[in-house]
Amino acid sequence: MSAPPTASTFAEPLQGTWIMFQKWRHLLFASWPLAPDEMRRHVPPNFELDTFDGKAWLSLVPMHMEDLHFRFFPPIPGTSDFPEINVRTYVRVPGRNGKPAGRGVYFFSIDASCWLGSLVARWFFHTPYQYAHMRLSERGTYHHMVVHRNASRGSLAADLVATYGPIGEPSAPPDGSLAAFLVNRDTAFAVSHGVLYWGPIRHAPWLLADAEADFEVNTLAAAVGITLPDVKPQLHYSRGTNTELCFVEPFRA
Repeated sequence: MSAPPTASTFAEPLQGTWIMFQKWRHLLFASWPLAPDEMRRHVPPNFELDTFDGKAWLSLVPMHMEDLHFRFFPPIPGTSDFPEINVRTYVRVPGRNGKPAGRGVYFFSIDASCWLGSLVARWFFHTPYQYAHMRLSERGTYHHMVVHRNASRGSLAADLVATYGPIGEPSAPPDGSLAAFLVNRDTAFAVSHGVLYWGPIRHAPWLLADAEADFEVNTLAAAVGITLPDVKPQLHYSRGTNTELCFVEPFRA
């Protein structure tokens, strides 16, 4: 398998000046369909739900973060490499202030094992990062993640024990496919202290493989008030991609 793309392979234009670089590695996209009316109750009304096949989608995305650093600064030891997992859905926004309409990711929660990185992300990017005890280890071609988040102000305790890995060779997701819908996103959205924020993201092209996963324990969605349907999730694996993040700003439709 070839190495993940480098920053020089970025293709799409970036609406803004990037300020942070990140490498996302060993990702699983585990995605469940939900009725739009059910998801609507959990997403701020400023956003239009982005649906596929008439369904809203909730994804759990475990990964390993590497080489995280601000522009013009080197990585800080102990804060640049760590496992994390996010719980997210997919939204559309209208254009405003001369910026184009976007298809983005709305984050319900992001757990990471780096407490300082979580604190900086909450303060600087207004994303719902929270510190959790986490471990991501390799089991041959598979990865095993263990997560335990203690209850704190504003968040419930949550746990995850999962093993996942690729099936077959990776390829670019076809246009119009569910895989492309899930990963080809140019904006991240979150809510902090009642204010909605958005920030452009640029990433190198995704290469995805089909995947299999075993969820021994999974209460992350329940911790944000969402009940996962009793169906097998859609599973996609990526060895990784590189990303550039821009300044975030309040979103006003």
